[in-house]
Amino acid sequence: MPLVADRRDFVAPGICCARPDGNGRRHGFPTDTAYILVDEAGNEYPFGPSCVHQLGYPVDLRGIPDFTARDGELASGAGHHGGGPGHGGDASADAAARDLAIAKRYLLLRMDKVANIPGIDGGVRYAPLEDIYRQYRQTRELAPDSVARIIAIDRSEKTPDRFRTNNLLDVYTADVQLTRQIDRATSDSRRDFLTSVRDNFLRARLRLSSSQIAKAGLRLHRSAFGG
Repeated sequence: MPLVADRRDFVAPGICCARPDGNGRRHGFPTDTAYILVDEAGNEYPFGPSCVHQLGYPVDLRGIPDFTARDGELASGAGHHGGGPGHGGDASADAAARDLAIAKRYLLLRMDKVANIPGIDGGVRYAPLEDIYRQYRQTRELAPDSVARIIAIDRSEKTPDRFRTNNLLDVYTADVQLTRQIDRATSDSRRDFLTSVRDNFLRARLRLSSSQIAKAGLRLHRSAFGG
């Protein structure tokens, strides 16, 4: 069975692309981000964008969530878009694919990616999304009414800013970066500082100050955590 695009996401440092070149060599990912493709059994394979297009069959990158959009100094609107490059054609189909990517990303941030981080604020996981999330895990699909419902929750005035897409993306991105830095830390004092920032502030409060971001050496979106 052909592989299907699942998401764009962070990968562990040192991970290589699943597609070897003509000489059998595999490249890594300089940014530690990749497109994640899955097979019928749910096994995951990381690919670079050009490698996806060299698989010998079409892989649609529209409609997939991008969990890396708040990584680094990006354009101010980057956190609002999802999925890979479009394929042109019907504008309504492109809009539907965009909304699907946005909805998948928010659903997975609240119910999986951020909700399952150890010690995270328990309010991230949201009971009204449980049934949609359970069905998505079974089918890997979202019906149009579910897409509309998820986006409405994200944009509702009743949803606190800390539980909206951009802030959850900032939490996820900062947690990835802090954990990597903790793993690489060469002194106990640096490791203790980074661990405190991650556990006592990011995970417990779902935000960091500009001073904490700078002292931790994080590469986040210029408006991270409302900055």
